[in-house]
Amino acid sequence: MSLIYELASLAAAKAARLTLDLNRRKSPPRVAAVSYGPDKNQKITIYFPKKRRYKPAVLYWSGSGFLGCNGDERAAAHKFNNLGWVFIACGCRNMPFHKFPAQIEDAFHAVEAALGFMQDTGMGKEIICAGSSSGAMLAANVALDPLTRASFGIEAYIKGLLSVGGILDAEHFFTRMSTARRELIAAVSRSSVSGITIFSPITLIDEDTDVPTLSVHGKYDHITPYANAMRFIRRLNGITSRRLGSMIEIDDAVYRHFRLTHGLWTENQSRSRIQREIFRWLGTLG
Repeated sequence: MSLIYELASLAAAKAARLTLDLNRRKSPPRVAAVSYGPDKNQKITIYFPKKRRYKPAVLYWSGSGFLGCNGDERAAAHKFNNLGWVFIACGCRNMPFHKFPAQIEDAFHAVEAALGFMQDTGMGKEIICAGSSSGAMLAANVALDPLTRASFGIEAYIKGLLSVGGILDAEHFFTRMSTARRELIAAVSRSSVSGITIFSPITLIDEDTDVPTLSVHGKYDHITPYANAMRFIRRLNGITSRRLGSMIEIDDAVYRHFRLTHGLWTENQSRSRIQREIFRWLGTLG
């Protein structure tokens, strides 16, 4: 009987050692979350690549008109991670429960949280701000407003700005919609149209702006007009007298607003011309 116990103990010890060895070989967690406020949406989610190839981390704000996540961030994270980018999805409080500009404030708080995490894990301070639709408006405010960054104590190296179907000229965006729709947005946001347009990214551009920017926009976008993005890029390149702004113009009626902002990152990475051009541009920043 003692022999049986001895053999059983030996087997258990070997099994425990094997389990320990396997645990040591496991890669670190691929996803982490950090809250920066009491609301469930006040959090950042960090997606890690298997092997990091680029130094800047990509901070990404999803669109959906500040009404909730449109679900594109996981698909986007997968595409970025595949190519070696650290991807940080930034959440914010939603309207109508949280009056605008709470979403702008949350964008800066999210960056604070992201930089704190990055510094604690030795990832540095280089970031690329990115977003789709209304999320691009948040990304642009972070990237182009150094005074507000300073007021939040944010010390980051902004390497670039990526907008996918973004609201970059809010005044133009509102003037191209019906009165009924403007009134609906004002009611949902619990803010006036003028209270929103003061955060228009195009107004943040000045002679000192030095952020390389890529705008991806469809010519048939029925929500955020193509001209809104073109006006932004022209102003960026005109005021700074530098070729900071670039555009990927999508001359395809299939890519209306939601097809671009919701569907771009679900496309097959090896077949998507738009993704290839985006990542080629990003590669020049990393």
